[in-house]
Amino acid sequence: MSLIVLYLLIAAGRHIASVQGDNETRQTAVRRVVSAPICCPLGWSLVKINMGFFRPEIYECRKLAEDDADNSTASGDAKETETSVDIFERTAPVYGYRIQTPALDQGGNYSGQLPQCNRQTFVFLTGDREVELPSSACLTSVNKRLAAVHCAPTRGDSLQTLSVVHKCCPLHYVYDAIQQKCVRIAGTPNFQRYGILLQQWAIFVDDVLSCAQDMALVEYQLSGKEVKFIDGKVAIAIRGEWKKFKLLDYCMEAIDDASVWSDFAEQRYIVRTCQPRRVCQGVACIRRCCADGEFFTKANKTSYCKRDESDVSFHSFESLQITGNFTKPAVFGILRGLDCQRFLLNPDLYSSDAHIINSNDGSLYVASSTKNYTNNQYCVEKIRNSTFGEQKVALHIPVFRLESGWQ
Repeated sequence: MSLIVLYLLIAAGRHIASVQGDNETRQTAVRRVVSAPICCPLGWSLVKINMGFFRPEIYECRKLAEDDADNSTASGDAKETETSVDIFERTAPVYGYRIQTPALDQGGNYSGQLPQCNRQTFVFLTGDREVELPSSACLTSVNKRLAAVHCAPTRGDSLQTLSVVHKCCPLHYVYDAIQQKCVRIAGTPNFQRYGILLQQWAIFVDDVLSCAQDMALVEYQLSGKEVKFIDGKVAIAIRGEWKKFKLLDYCMEAIDDASVWSDFAEQRYIVRTCQPRRVCQGVACIRRCCADGEFFTKANKTSYCKRDESDVSFHSFESLQITGNFTKPAVFGILRGLDCQRFLLNPDLYSSDAHIINSNDGSLYVASSTKNYTNNQYCVEKIRNSTFGEQKVALHIPVFRLESGWQ
């Protein structure tokens, strides 16, 4: 073998090794999991410093006095630097999966988690689609909108996929399967139970899920194999098909059953969804008079819906105590709202008030009328009294006793 051929073989081997090394580096970068830092801690504000024409803005976190927030623009030496400062009001941390909490040093000072580079980029985030951000990006909330600050990705930097998840319970609460409601937890929220569903980063938000009046609220209890995220939307398996829901059309909770948890595959989730009324063609739908989280109360000889301000959490369909011997199917829907006369049904005192809600179609049968009322002709609601909520039924057709003082 000539020296030239030997040299070419050695060179080719080195090139192959180099390419393999580069590929391994890229794969490592793609696989590398990092946590997203918070831009500013609680009590600090994100500010944008405008350095003048043709110069990039600079973003900083500052602890501002109360009167500083009134000056959205604070001018410096305009002649020399043409600098102004824009303050992002209501800067707040965000919480979620693989998102760090901000830390202060022993002196109570915060050095900042904002990425440092010659040109920082500020972007508002939308919850209905996934975005990819450099691993050096930081996350925040300003004026109740999610946002990020990042630098341009460097060679070998891995992009991180960010999702937004809508919780049913408040951020510092979890759903307790035994109590069938949200309970407050001590310390920092832990989102590890959602890890099997998420790719890398996920911000959790806890706005109240409010379905439009022409929509049905339907709740599912699903395994981790029946829930996934597709381009920022939650998707659930319904009768063998994946149905997607936008951020404002669902909320979800990992079920905490108080047992020792270690297996993602065993984790179950509650997913509450807003769906078109045609879903009631396949599942039983009952109609409540008030919105979710509200109840009937009375004043000035009339009844009206009122939100329970003392109850900050949602209650699952499991905990709903529905009148009329309603046997809850595995999946059923709830419609809301009906403008009609209201009558109190009390079968314990009056046999003519005996009634049944059909578990197949959600219709109401009342003994005194010997007829069925569809879910477009009645609604049912709790009445708040000094002990427990009773059940009240309102009907379009006035065939029952009109309780004195209730209209």
